[in-house]
Amino acid sequence: MTMTTITEILARCVELEATMSEKGFTVPEVGIHLRTHGRITVALDCSCTSPIKFDGDRSYAFAYGDTIEEAFEKAELCIEDIVDVETQNKKSYTKKLADAIDFGMEVGIERAFIEPVRETKNLVLETLITKQ
Repeated sequence: MTMTTITEILARCVELEATMSEKGFTVPEVGIHLRTHGRITVALDCSCTSPIKFDGDRSYAFAYGDTIEEAFEKAELCIEDIVDVETQNKKSYTKKLADAIDFGMEVGIERAFIEPVRETKNLVLETLITKQ
């Protein structure tokens, strides 16, 4: 469907905000940017305190297109790719475990302290992989 009026475009923004809410985003907001070089951007945004994030830690994402329809389609795909809070938390936890291991190795912490953390990280990774 070709969108030609502001009313149609705003209605699509409201639909995307509703979809974001259903996914768990808090205070979702969708905006449109028209660039002088001709590209259209659909900006997806949410509260910084939202339990759901884009790519695990960002409260925003952008979808670009040469037409408004293309930009909206890419925005929908971006929202569809969002995983639930539990999975995001596990990924964040795994990353923090990996960071702790790296830090421990950098500052010379004994292997006896690092290995249990490495084993925990590996178990969490295995669980995440098998559930996906």
